[in-house]
Amino acid sequence: MGLLDKFRRKWQHSDWQVRLAALDELSDQAMLARLAARDPEQRVRLACLERLRDQDAIADVVGTAADPLVRSRAVSLLEDQAIIANIVRADPDRMVRQTALDASTDQQLLYTIATTDPDLPLRKSAAARLTDAVLLRQLFESSTDWEVRQAAVGNLSDEELLVDIAKTETTASTRLLATQKLSDQFILGDIARNETEQDIRIAAVNRLEDQALLEELLHTETDKEIRRSVVIRISSAETLAQAARSDKSLEVRIAAIERIDDQAVIAAVASTDHISDVRMAAVMKLRDQAVLGKIAVEDSREIVREAAVWLLDDDELLKRICMTDVHAEVRLAACECVRDPQSLAEIARDSLDPAVQLQAVKELFDGHQLLAVALSAQASDVQRAAAMRIDDDVLLGELAVSTTQAELGRFAAKRIRDHTVLEHVKTNGGTYEARKEAATKLKAE
Repeated sequence: MGLLDKFRRKWQHSDWQVRLAALDELSDQAMLARLAARDPEQRVRLACLERLRDQDAIADVVGTAADPLVRSRAVSLLEDQAIIANIVRADPDRMVRQTALDASTDQQLLYTIATTDPDLPLRKSAAARLTDAVLLRQLFESSTDWEVRQAAVGNLSDEELLVDIAKTETTASTRLLATQKLSDQFILGDIARNETEQDIRIAAVNRLEDQALLEELLHTETDKEIRRSVVIRISSAETLAQAARSDKSLEVRIAAIERIDDQAVIAAVASTDHISDVRMAAVMKLRDQAVLGKIAVEDSREIVREAAVWLLDDDELLKRICMTDVHAEVRLAACECVRDPQSLAEIARDSLDPAVQLQAVKELFDGHQLLAVALSAQASDVQRAAAMRIDDDVLLGELAVSTTQAELGRFAAKRIRDHTVLEHVKTNGGTYEARKEAATKLKAE
């Protein structure tokens, strides 16, 4: 603390933190304005500004402060449009001018800045806030600056002017913005057919509601992306069905399928299309179990068969696919879809694919079926997986007594907790290892 600080008011203290804390006791608007303009610490200046309510005091800060941030913040607090306009026109600091421009509601001023100011970002900002229809038209008639013209498009509602911009503007991005605001169906159809830029043509299609125009485009257009956009807007079920069956582009056929509910059409595409991606898209919308079953068994591509498998609810067919499909992914998917415990037990016991067997075991909960799998499966990891899922001590004891597999018998005995069952396994265990494990556990008791 300086020697003189004890004689000063707190807002004159040499420590800025003391000055900042003292502002809570200061309400004098003139003093707050002076501190906001002149205090050496920016945090104090900004805090003073936050406490200002008097418009004259705020205007004084704008005129006297050296800090552009403080001046900019002060401008945002001004209400007098005449003062704001003067700042927009004449202030030497760009940030302050931008803040004033954002606060201005004077459409003529915005037009003047948009068309004559030497600062491009300010011209664009002014154009983006111009809403007066007459001034907007004048801007497009007088300004040759494409960035300013593009900034102004968003506020246009004059259909005639929008059409002119969409058809004649040299900058593609500006034509796109204008097209996205058009509603004239004839003009949109013309743009969709004749514009050179694909994204603008698609924008025109996305605004089209005239079904006759859309169908014409679907039948005559060579660009698949345009046709795909058309399909998304078509409402005729018959036209969509035709596109799903016969359009030369797989993307268009898929887009059409996604909009179709007719199961007969979907089934035809799922069964006959020569591209697997299209067939799979159709399969995902199929509900006919007979058709799904046929595809799950007969389709030439495993990804299509697998897609059909996930939608099947015929456990007997799913079990057959588990046992016979040539691709592991399809077999595994079919196993995951089986819900009948008996079928799962048969798969776990008889499948030649260990991964499928293990998946079937994972889906089983019935202890007796798990016991049957543990005793009959050929693979040791399947036997052990089944044994691990058995919780009943009596069934574990039966496994330890019945199996002739040394490791399986020992594992079953190790999981038994019941004293009586352990005594039985100790005497009657099917392997030496099972009997020894039971005896060890009994001794430990």
